[in-house]
Amino acid sequence: MPGLIEGVSLGKGMGGPLISAIRAVDVIVIIVDLSVDPLKDLELILRELEAKGLRINKKVPNIEIQKLPTGGIEIIGENFLVECNSQDVKKVLQEERVHNAIITIKEPVTLTDIFEVLDSSLEYKKAIIVGTKGDLPGSKEGLQKLESNVTNFKIIPVSAINNVNLDILPAEIFSILDIIRVYTRSPGGQIDNEAMPMKINSTALDAAKKVHKNLYKNFKFARVWGESAKFDGQRVGPEHVLRDGDIIEIHI
Repeated sequence: MPGLIEGVSLGKGMGGPLISAIRAVDVIVIIVDLSVDPLKDLELILRELEAKGLRINKKVPNIEIQKLPTGGIEIIGENFLVECNSQDVKKVLQEERVHNAIITIKEPVTLTDIFEVLDSSLEYKKAIIVGTKGDLPGSKEGLQKLESNVTNFKIIPVSAINNVNLDILPAEIFSILDIIRVYTRSPGGQIDNEAMPMKINSTALDAAKKVHKNLYKNFKFARVWGESAKFDGQRVGPEHVLRDGDIIEIHI
């Protein structure tokens, strides 16, 4: 994917296709050069993405809006409103042509949060920051500047020349996605080199189902090696919860 430049939200630098590609991903890896003001680059990237309706490492406000045919506007949870009141909220809703609805607010929110919940074009994406060129002069100071000013991102400093932290990137990305990697092993002992991605808290039976429907239907037990096992080759039942990096051998 090409680099994101200033003005991409206005169409510069393959703006349209680039933003569309970013919208399609599950996690964004923001790459900044630690040796040349990474905080400035990060702020530019976030500003451009924000302008195109992408909210990075922010959660959707916990507000439910149930539109109704009649009855006006009812607000439940007014005590959670911050720096605004129910009349302000009703005004915003009416401006957005919502005249009959039950609004349930479950956490402290501002008027901006109300606007964002009403805006169906907004998308919320998870992201991590990868700081490159950690071997160059000034990179240590750049990393410190990032860590001092950025609190809601995982920051991973890397160096291709010194081979620093390159091996942990896949695990970090899987973790953000709430996905674990499970390897299958045949009863003869051959381990598949390609990991099988699974949702966090998946069980041995879930793994069997993903491998083949016959293994799922005829599952008897499994043997597991890895973090979830008390010892290598532990015999487990269908409800055994797997962990990242586990190796599973399914028996029917």
